[in-house]
Amino acid sequence: MYLNNYISKIYTIKISKIIFLGFFFRIIISFFNHFYVLPMASDDAIRFHESAIFKLSNLSFLQNITDGWLYSSFLALLYYFLTPSILLASISSCILWLLSSFVLNKIFNLLEVSHTNKLLAFTVYIFMPSSIIFTSIPLREAMELFIINLYVMYLILIIQNSKLILFPIIVTLSFLLYLLHKGLSIFILFTSIFFLVMISSKFINYFYKKKILFLYFFLGFLSLFSLGMFFLHILDILPIGPIFEYIQLKISNHQMNVPISRTTYLYTVAIDNFFDYLFYCVYFYFLYPMPYEIQNFYDFIYCVENIIRIGLLGLVLNNFFYLQKKNSFLIIILLVYISLEIMWAIGTANWGSAARHHVVSYGLLVILAFFNKFTKIIK
Repeated sequence: MYLNNYISKIYTIKISKIIFLGFFFRIIISFFNHFYVLPMASDDAIRFHESAIFKLSNLSFLQNITDGWLYSSFLALLYYFLTPSILLASISSCILWLLSSFVLNKIFNLLEVSHTNKLLAFTVYIFMPSSIIFTSIPLREAMELFIINLYVMYLILIIQNSKLILFPIIVTLSFLLYLLHKGLSIFILFTSIFFLVMISSKFINYFYKKKILFLYFFLGFLSLFSLGMFFLHILDILPIGPIFEYIQLKISNHQMNVPISRTTYLYTVAIDNFFDYLFYCVYFYFLYPMPYEIQNFYDFIYCVENIIRIGLLGLVLNNFFYLQKKNSFLIIILLVYISLEIMWAIGTANWGSAARHHVVSYGLLVILAFFNKFTKIIK
């Protein structure tokens, strides 16, 4: 009886109230950061602010908008209508996070996620430590998070309702993501590929009247592609070796430019074997700092966050077999999330940057972890 009363109280909690709670919490953090000290990544935040001031002084809002500096153009435009202030820039990050939350709630509604699951999802979405830190100061992560959530929402609308009229919005969002970070072209590429594969599977189902699970279709497509690449390599038509050598060269150049600090980890990894290197990249990216490496408050926060993230990945694994039955689109999100995180892992050299990059794909992880009605156990 007490459990039923408790659950009924849960259902009276409005999602919007929890979202606004997270927003005001970030506003408080922004004021604290402004009047006391900015947290880690403050150098980047100040550089974005100074770049915005420069663009404002020259009224050159469209100058240098590639390689992430589109965000400083956004700040310059904001300063033009209001006033140049790094506090204002911090508040704008909070607002972008707020918008990303409302979009995420819309995604949950489209996927018919239960109210209890949404409460759990937003509790994690709001209070993830790195999300609080990096969406409360002037960094592009809040904007990237918002646009990726928006991108996913429009993809769902297109798939569920066949609204191809929304496709130009997808193209526009893709362009913005590329300008914010070239690495997000991986997100755009893989999302497009998986989307086309899913459309192809529907095309086959329509003509052959046979239900083919998206996952099996994709695995079949991937197997044929891999087999084709293997034979091209054997016949010396398209050798795979030079491709990996080129990738390793790019990674080596990246490593040489990585500043060595206490939180840096990739400089300890040799690149003799690309797949070994990839394994270590992912290992460090998801698990560092280890408990024995904690030396300050931020190390502790990041360590706790890694534990939470591993728990969420456990929920994703639990949901994996349900994915096949629920919605092929969720498999797209899973594959895109894996691709995006591997890309971040390869290009990230320390656990502070790793925490920032986790924020960008955090909406995808929360969707995958909480879309399933695993909470029916307590109902």
